[in-house]
Amino acid sequence: MVLDLAPVIARVKSSLADRLPLVEHLPEIHTAYPLVRSDAVPKVRTALRVLDLAGFWVPVLAGACALGGVLLAVRRRRAVVAAALGMAGGALLLGIGLSVFRALYLDRLPADLDQAAAQAVYDTLVRYLRSAVRVVVTLGLLVALGAWTGGGGRWARTVRGGWHAGLGAVRRVAARAGLRLGPVGRFVHRWKAALGWTAVAGAALAFVLWSHPTVLVTLCLALALVGVLAVLELLDEPGRPARSG
Repeated sequence: MVLDLAPVIARVKSSLADRLPLVEHLPEIHTAYPLVRSDAVPKVRTALRVLDLAGFWVPVLAGACALGGVLLAVRRRRAVVAAALGMAGGALLLGIGLSVFRALYLDRLPADLDQAAAQAVYDTLVRYLRSAVRVVVTLGLLVALGAWTGGGGRWARTVRGGWHAGLGAVRRVAARAGLRLGPVGRFVHRWKAALGWTAVAGAALAFVLWSHPTVLVTLCLALALVGVLAVLELLDEPGRPARSG
C-alpha cells in the first residue's frame, strides 16, 4: 500500500500559480510513499469494505429490531430504556474493540515498517467509525435518560416535580410582572402534547439528516429540544373558566 503525493503536489502548484506563474510549467510529479508492504493488503481492503457496508446497515437493522421490540413490549417505556442502554453498551464495546484491534494490528507489523505511518493509516480508516461510536453512546444515554424521566418511578417523579416547580416559579414571576399570554397560552395548553412530540420528531429528523453528527451536535440538539419543551411549559396557561349565569 502506497500513498501517491501527486494530488497534494498539484494542489500546491495550483495555490502558487497566481504568485509564481512559472509553477504552471512544472511537470506532473508522482511521488509514492510506501505505507504498508504485505501480502494481506487485499484481504484487509476487502475486510474494510465489508466493515464500511456493515457500518451503514447494521445500525439500521439494529434500530429496526429495537423499534419492533419496543412496539411489541408490554411496558414500552422500560423497553425504550433497555434498548437505548443496550445500544450505548454495544457501541461502547465496539469502541473498545477498535482500540484493542489497533494495538494488535501494530504489534503484528514488520519491524522495518514505519509505525507512525501505519498508525496514521489505521486512525484515518476508523476515524468516522470512532466518531459514530461516541455519537451512538451519547444518543443512547440521552434517550434512556429521557424515557426514564417520563416513567413512574419515585426518582423520576421527583425530577419531573422539580422541573414543573422551577418553571412554575418562573411563570409566576412573569405573571406578577404583567405578562399575560391570553390566546397563546390557551392554544399551547390545548396542543402542548402534540407540540412536544413535534419538537421531538424535529430533533430526531435533524439528527438523521445531519451529514456527520458529532457528540457536540447531539448534545446541542438535545439541549435545543429541552429548551423548546421548557418554552412550551412556560407558555402553558389553561385560562380562567368561563363564569356561569
